[in-house]
Amino acid sequence: MHANDRRENAFPRLLLESFSYSGGIDGVKLVLSCRSERRSLVLGSTPSSNVEELELKAFSEPEASAYVKARIPDATTTELQVAHARSGGNPRVLEHLVCERGLLEPSEIDKKVVLDDLIRERIASSLRKGKEGGHTERELGAFLAGLAVRPPPVPLSEYADAHRLEPSLVESFAADLSPLLERTGHGLTLRDEPTETHIRQRHAASTEALTVLAEGLSAKQDSSVYAATALPGLLRKMGNGERLFQLAFDRRFPASITSVVGRQRIRYARLTAAVGHAASEKEYDRLVHLLVELSTLASINERGMSYLPL
Repeated sequence: MHANDRRENAFPRLLLESFSYSGGIDGVKLVLSCRSERRSLVLGSTPSSNVEELELKAFSEPEASAYVKARIPDATTTELQVAHARSGGNPRVLEHLVCERGLLEPSEIDKKVVLDDLIRERIASSLRKGKEGGHTERELGAFLAGLAVRPPPVPLSEYADAHRLEPSLVESFAADLSPLLERTGHGLTLRDEPTETHIRQRHAASTEALTVLAEGLSAKQDSSVYAATALPGLLRKMGNGERLFQLAFDRRFPASITSVVGRQRIRYARLTAAVGHAASEKEYDRLVHLLVELSTLASINERGMSYLPL
């Protein structure tokens, strides 16, 4: 999905196509997983005859019982039945149910929990708490949209800074959305596809939310490495040619990047994003200007390579 946002080829898809057309490697099989509606994105031009599809099914009642017993050793037979009835064997819903034993009361057996409803409820609850903290729905929507459109992991402190949010609020927001949102040593990441899909459809599809995010990242071009590396891809996803063209010739760089090489890498990312957009939209006047600038940068890099010993 992120590759599509950038109008690029996804590595897993290229790998599968290459593996298929080359005849593969003896003794090696690739195992890939995706949601059923995204099979075409994964397979690409790979012949269906080269792929064996296996459906990942929900837990059976014995499997669901084993899952619950491993987490609630003294669970009663009734509680096990309630867990399977309410979850339909969905492991994510089971995980939610075992977190609070009251959810397994016999009176709850007919109240089936749907995964999408569970995700919506948790996100809505976190948004309410964010509003109580003094932030608008527009700001919080942009925050969620950024998590869905930016490749993970997203560094917490820099992301909070780009949104003009207090890091403590982001910490609280991440905790409220757990386990839908996970914090790793490298930053925030959405846990799985259902959560990402919901946020993309509800928040990242909003032009206003993405515009707010782009404005925040643009304002931090001279202070945040994350903002400098993230903005070109976001503008490419938005199809904002005007701002891409401006960014390609923007001389602001994060103060922490003092080396010429580091600044050139950011310039290269900006230029290639703008070139990709101009080429796809057939904006030839801009494309000539951009390619001249890009070739100049390439020439500088080539001169630097001549100093390296062979």
